[in-house]
Amino acid sequence: MVVSAAKYFIVGAVGTVTHLAVLYFCVEFMLLTALVGSSVGFTWVVIQSYFLNRNWTFESDKQHRRALPRYIVVSCVGFVTNLFIMFIAVDVFQVFYLVAQLLTITVVPGMNFLLNKFWAFS
Repeated sequence: MVVSAAKYFIVGAVGTVTHLAVLYFCVEFMLLTALVGSSVGFTWVVIQSYFLNRNWTFESDKQHRRALPRYIVVSCVGFVTNLFIMFIAVDVFQVFYLVAQLLTITVVPGMNFLLNKFWAFS
């Protein structure tokens, strides 16, 4: 479990950089709201991370038709959690959107790791 957690951390770090870059681009250049930009970034990273986690992190041999729907459910739980934290932080407490996104990173990845390890890719 330690090896898969380390690999998940690496994939997550790549995903975090990607998510923040897409969020920044959406807000600063496309003039989208932080929630929309975060949603676009999250969706991008879900696709990127599915293939990295399936093939490298968990080295799963589960067929896509079984693993992908489960991964999407896990990602949707993470997505809703991400949006909730972003909404509370940005819209209620007026936290700068990039700081708020970093806050979500303290919650969502750990929850998703456990759900992916023991359900989506098992």
